Amino acid sequence: MLDNRLRTILDCLSENEFVSMDTICKRTQRSEKTIRKQLTELGGILGKNGAEIVRKYGKGYQIVVQDAQVYSQFRAEEKPLGYYDTSEERTRYILSVLLLQNEFIKIEDLCEKLFASRKTISNDLRHIDDYLKGYDLMLDRKPYHGLLICGSELRFRQCMAEYILSLRQQGDHIRTQYFAGEEIIGRCVIEKLNQYGYMLYESEVRNIILQIQIALYRLQHNHRIALSELDYDSGLKEADIDTASICAKYLQESNADYVFDIPEIKYLAVLISGKKRGSASYPDNIVIDMEINQLVNDMLASVLKTFSVDLYEDFELQTLLRKHMFALRIRLQYHMQFKNPMLKEIKETYSFPYAMAAQACTVLAEYFHTIVSEDEIGYVAMCIALAFERKKRTTSRRNIVLVCESGTGSAKLFQYRFEEAFSDYLNRVEVCDVHSLLEKDLKEVDYIFSTVPIEFNVPVPIYQVQYFFDSHSVGRVKKLLKNMPAQSVLRYFREELFFTDIAGTTKEDVLHQICTRIAKNADVPDCFEEYVMHREQIMQTDFGNCVAIPHPYAPITQQTFVSVAVLDKPIHWFTHDVQVVFLLSISVNKENLEDFYNVSPMFMLDEEFVQTLIREKSYEVLISVIKKIESDNEWRI
Repeated sequence: MLDNRLRTILDCLSENEFVSMDTICKRTQRSEKTIRKQLTELGGILGKNGAEIVRKYGKGYQIVVQDAQVYSQFRAEEKPLGYYDTSEERTRYILSVLLLQNEFIKIEDLCEKLFASRKTISNDLRHIDDYLKGYDLMLDRKPYHGLLICGSELRFRQCMAEYILSLRQQGDHIRTQYFAGEEIIGRCVIEKLNQYGYMLYESEVRNIILQIQIALYRLQHNHRIALSELDYDSGLKEADIDTASICAKYLQESNADYVFDIPEIKYLAVLISGKKRGSASYPDNIVIDMEINQLVNDMLASVLKTFSVDLYEDFELQTLLRKHMFALRIRLQYHMQFKNPMLKEIKETYSFPYAMAAQACTVLAEYFHTIVSEDEIGYVAMCIALAFERKKRTTSRRNIVLVCESGTGSAKLFQYRFEEAFSDYLNRVEVCDVHSLLEKDLKEVDYIFSTVPIEFNVPVPIYQVQYFFDSHSVGRVKKLLKNMPAQSVLRYFREELFFTDIAGTTKEDVLHQICTRIAKNADVPDCFEEYVMHREQIMQTDFGNCVAIPHPYAPITQQTFVSVAVLDKPIHWFTHDVQVVFLLSISVNKENLEDFYNVSPMFMLDEEFVQTLIREKSYEVLISVIKKIESDNEWRI
């Protein structure tokens, strides 16, 4: 990435003719000594991007292109003067300089490079202060020296890695310009990891290479990890340390400047173990320590308490979660990011497992005192979704009882017709009359279908049907047997909890006002707002698409409801800007919410609907869209 100093010189040079030093000095209004130094710096950058600067005595300097495609791409990515006109662009540039430079930088130098006033730069630095605060870092402002990022070396490296990844193409350019060793790391480290039984997600290979590149870059500039920063009972295995030592040895052999002491080897082990996924060849995977065992149990207990879904008996799910927790524990302890390329699809396809995973991860957030990212929730959701799919395969066929008042012949005919229409969904079908139903053992019965009213209570759902099925009745029963939601989600949305006049500049302001208004229109306990705010501290609730879905961190109200607030202007939430808030409160009474989580993503995550709701600010728009979705997808039977 070129700054304005080097870009100005690049604009002075030509590929077609030589340009004299005198001309360059006049155009840039800099001294010959300064120009020579900057030409050397520029030449090093061009050398990595398909060109070089050639000097000819008596004529001056000229650009010679060696790889037209690479150089053309480089020039296309480099923006002209005036690139840093906005606060966002200046902040991005300043942060890049502060992260990549290893010494103090003066505000005056930033003003010169960005052609901005000291006041403007000072305002931009406030945004950088806020950004660094998220990594427990700060800007050290030392008189006569300038600015320098201070804090934990571990957190500094994490900040640098996540920042460069966020820049995408520009980040790739920084990697090329500042960091070396990508081929060496790929050849030595990744091969060794595969050799020793570590299975890396393909999408994470470049990520771990970048983190190792940053470690090497910082080591070369004498910035080292302190052992105290890694002083956790992190569950690192001996195999992790051994593998890290072997990788460090290969890196040191490739470059003598890479000196790994014990803390740096342990840091490398953290990077490796935080990225791995289970492998049958990795022997430590079968050892479940007490911490992981307890965490998984607490996660499943939280799901049971909130959603009344008991996952304890699914041994495969528990095993999968415990194996997943080996690497996840490392990532949470050390605030490591692990991107999930399937996150959007998981939210849309497995919305109910995702909601349960988010609840389960509140246990991890409180235990490790960190926010569990959406990406990590997505991976836990995949584990739960697999459990659901297994359960569907093993329990999709139903045991039913048919109750008929007619004679034996008619009852048998009713049974035959029922079995013919729904054979794909049935396991065992029994027939009886109303009086015999009182004496019948219903422990393994899923549903009762009756052609007559049943006046007494039984512990199984009863559905009254016609003796002769029409096409509509057949469709209704099939949806029921396939476990489709039986009630509309409209019952969760009330007009008195739809707000369009909530004002605030922070999520705390907005949530306080929403909770206050809810308390006036619904039966909620005094600690309702406290529970909502606690959830915000331990879990990300913004979903992108201008939508946030906050809720109390545990069930607390007698009824399930959703309060909707459409804000006048978007406000920054956690990662995204938000203008529509769906505040969900789950009932303490055991309630099946699968229908809600199946239907709600169809409008909450729909960009066109959200924009329409922002524009119209109408409860009627919300209700009409939900009705249309339910009608189109036949959610109700």
